[in-house]
Amino acid sequence: MRKIFALLTLGLFLNNCFANTITVTSNADAGSGTLREAITIANSNGIAITDTIIFNIPQPIFNERIIELNDELPPIPSNTIIDGTTQPGDLYGTTDAKICIKMNQYAPSFSMLTIENADHVEIYGLVLFYGYWQGLFGPLFRSLSLYGINLIESKNVIIGAPGKGNVISGVVKGIYANSDRCSDIFIQSNYLGHGKFYENTAEDIDPVVLPASYCVVLMNVKNVTIGGSKPEYGNIFGSPGEALYIDSKHPTGNGLIKVQFNKFGRKYDQVTKVNVFDFWDAYVSIGQSGNGPLPADYFISDYRVELLDNDIPNHVFIGYQSDSIIVLRNHFEEDNRDSHHEAKLAIVSCSKGGMVGNEDAANANIFKTKLLNTDYPSIAVHASGPIGILKNVFECNSTLGSTTYIYPHLNLIPFAQVDLTTATLVEGRATPNARVDLYYDDACSACEGRVYLAKVFSDSSGKWKYNGSVNGTVITTATTAAGATGPFSQPLLI
Repeated sequence: MRKIFALLTLGLFLNNCFANTITVTSNADAGSGTLREAITIANSNGIAITDTIIFNIPQPIFNERIIELNDELPPIPSNTIIDGTTQPGDLYGTTDAKICIKMNQYAPSFSMLTIENADHVEIYGLVLFYGYWQGLFGPLFRSLSLYGINLIESKNVIIGAPGKGNVISGVVKGIYANSDRCSDIFIQSNYLGHGKFYENTAEDIDPVVLPASYCVVLMNVKNVTIGGSKPEYGNIFGSPGEALYIDSKHPTGNGLIKVQFNKFGRKYDQVTKVNVFDFWDAYVSIGQSGNGPLPADYFISDYRVELLDNDIPNHVFIGYQSDSIIVLRNHFEEDNRDSHHEAKLAIVSCSKGGMVGNEDAANANIFKTKLLNTDYPSIAVHASGPIGILKNVFECNSTLGSTTYIYPHLNLIPFAQVDLTTATLVEGRATPNARVDLYYDDACSACEGRVYLAKVFSDSSGKWKYNGSVNGTVITTATTAAGATGPFSQPLLI
């Protein structure tokens, strides 16, 4: 019995040493029971224990427990969890957030939350809103240095989780990093960049709720996860400007960018499209930017980029990377690009190449429908290593030629053409010793494969043949032994 008692006592001692709960009971800016006091206590506790800041403000109605700031909060220290979902009462609309942190005054620069020189920080269930909009029309002019969460030299940061997502609006940049090196940043289950939720402004957090100009801007960050391995980890991006921009000045050591199960350019209902426009940048931009914080010196960085399972009715740019680019199971549908960005997916100056789709048809990306009165490509590959484009679904993306544009630089552009089609065979010519993939063409006038048919190989003279049932118009692509896929062939009608 004495041993059991000793173990229990030791367990309680360790729990008190390594975990501490601080409860916010006031929505005032400063003073006893406030969030400011809670963060100050967490800072004074040092990093030997984990401080969890929870909320129990005695107001069940969301709009009556808004924390209105006069100044920036203290930086959030290492080993701190801020969990707004612990607050009893109403949610903000259909989101997970229960606590709103708001700043309505002019500031030359302002961060709603700052995480600086910290390790292991988690942020859940908050609405972060900067509300000074009057400067759009005259002095004091609204600043461009307005951030939702400002990451400075920090690592192992989790922003949002299933059932614990945040909402960030009103700022210029929602989640921002531009220090020399942050690492291991996880952004999950959040609503980023949207404007108002309610049609009745009296119900919302402010009469005017501006969207963020940029949802996520991360410079020089090693290992970034946007979304996660299940749909519930995905973020909803609602800015009319730019959703995601990641770049690094470091040529090596940048690690992995994984962007998975997110919905881009969608409103709070996750269905209605947001009208987007940015003159310089694609809605999702990884690599050199026209208007990002880094100078336009065309840095080559070595991110491995994995773009997986996303809903992207907008445009994606991946450029200036020396590691692999992997694009699988994304839906590039319901075309909502602006006219300054032609390709749904542009891969530029990525020397190692990569894959768009692969041998497994279950990993196909879907490229479907085109912007009204335009004939832009689905995929454009410029000055890159071999990019394999296999077993994807293309339908009505253009009315002219192949909807995949491949420009030469680091690899030979293979060709394939159909010379004869009957009900029982297809044959033609291609780059010698290449893989030739056969597709049924879509019903629109451009050349693009809608349904995958078969794979054959060309011989040393370039001839190839498929024997089997044929019940439609067949087009082809060729892929070299190095893994570079060329554009779709012109169809031969039967």
